[in-house]
Amino acid sequence: MKRLALALTIVLMPLPTLAGTTGSLSGTVVEAEGGAPIADAEVVATSATQVEATRTDARGHFSFISLSPGEYTVAAERAGFNTVTFAGVTIFADASLHLPIMLPRLTIVMHYDGPPSRLIKHGTVSDIYSYSNAWVSLFPQVQSDYGALRLTPGITFGAGAPMTH
Repeated sequence: MKRLALALTIVLMPLPTLAGTTGSLSGTVVEAEGGAPIADAEVVATSATQVEATRTDARGHFSFISLSPGEYTVAAERAGFNTVTFAGVTIFADASLHLPIMLPRLTIVMHYDGPPSRLIKHGTVSDIYSYSNAWVSLFPQVQSDYGALRLTPGITFGAGAPMTH
């Protein structure tokens, strides 16, 4: 009887639960104006020891399910939108964090300077760009000054004038 009692005690004894070693981060990427979900946006979570990237689904949802605890910088980007970055996002073990992200539309202003001068510089990081006749001539499908704008993502035309959308 003592053996049975000892066996039952061992079998019924609660086992220690092991703590998890990672946390998760999820959220939704939407347009800043109007809140429409943004599909196929890239979301990158970067810490001192880990870099993870994912893309949003058709509803703008993203998820990282196994991030090491620590402080992250989270960036979201999509063509036609400004990149948004959050520094100091802290991930804890066994915890889930929800991070909503709103991306503002990219505003592009084109300025024509007349005669050829300089081409657009690679690596330009501002929202204002200049283009020259030499640059326009590189694209045979461009028939007018506004034709260059038609090649730019995020630009539509209404009543003959360019406007951002």
